[in-house]
Amino acid sequence: MLGATVTATDLYLTLYLQTERGLPPTKAGLVIAIGALGWAFGAWVQARFTSEHAIHRRLILLAAPLVGVGPVSVLLYTAAGLPLWPVVAGCIAMGTGMGMAYPRLSSATLALASADEQGAYSSALQAGESMSVGATTALTAVVLTSALSASISFTLVYAILVALACLAIAISSTSGPLNPASRS
Repeated sequence: MLGATVTATDLYLTLYLQTERGLPPTKAGLVIAIGALGWAFGAWVQARFTSEHAIHRRLILLAAPLVGVGPVSVLLYTAAGLPLWPVVAGCIAMGTGMGMAYPRLSSATLALASADEQGAYSSALQAGESMSVGATTALTAVVLTSALSASISFTLVYAILVALACLAIAISSTSGPLNPASRS
């Protein structure tokens, strides 16, 4: 869900900036590129910690709300007319969260698998992410192509993405601890 939230936020943000706010493609893309610096920073931060299960969990719990900052900032931008700089800051926070979460989700998943199951677990993780990105993109595309005005459609898309981010936060904070050592 985190990957789907980030992908759809970035995908439709560039479209919104160009079609509704009149930014040229280079400037619209620059907002996303600056957010990618956050991803690099998040990856650097998470690499400073050990690969223990409890650390994976804590970093994912920290990262999920950071990812949610991105669609929240864009929702406020589309609905309330905020200036662009909070969106840029939101994209940096979102990228930081994804940079922290992505490697930890992969490592935590592989830690649950025996050596001969790691390929299947890795494939399942990748397939699940691809399906969630595809489903989210399709759902939000349907909303954007509805008969609603463009400004309402974009606002509704970002409300959906905020809800998805909140769901990811809830799942990451309520899921029971999986201890790889206790797995039979």
